[in-house]
Amino acid sequence: MAVDQTYSDSFLSSVSQLGVPHGFMSAILDTASVGISAGDQWEALSIPAGTLVTEVGLLVMTAEGATMTIDVGASDPDGFLDGVDGNVANAVYNSLEDGAGAKAGGEYFSAADTIDVTFVNAADTAKVMIWCRYVASKDL
Repeated sequence: MAVDQTYSDSFLSSVSQLGVPHGFMSAILDTASVGISAGDQWEALSIPAGTLVTEVGLLVMTAEGATMTIDVGASDPDGFLDGVDGNVANAVYNSLEDGAGAKAGGEYFSAADTIDVTFVNAADTAKVMIWCRYVASKDL
């Protein structure tokens, strides 16, 4: 099940600065409000064509309370973060420091795409924030 990021309900929020060079965007998913099955993918951040994503991170705001492994990627499902632990409250993961994937150092998006969060395990308690830093094409 893909989680639609266009909801404006309390379980999901998104902030972006697409007009700002070296921008930042983020989104929050509260699995207590949505419920996630093992293998579900959340299309968390919409990246416009011509954007260089330089860094991706994940903050576990509320721990799951059980095993929960998370992958973050785009063209490569775990390209930014691979197998991070979603059962550690206040854990912060950063692709430049914790990334083991092929895109840990960044990725250029020649076409519009999304940065996706894949839940390896089911989740119904965790709350996570995904974020990225980027450079818009007009600034490259």
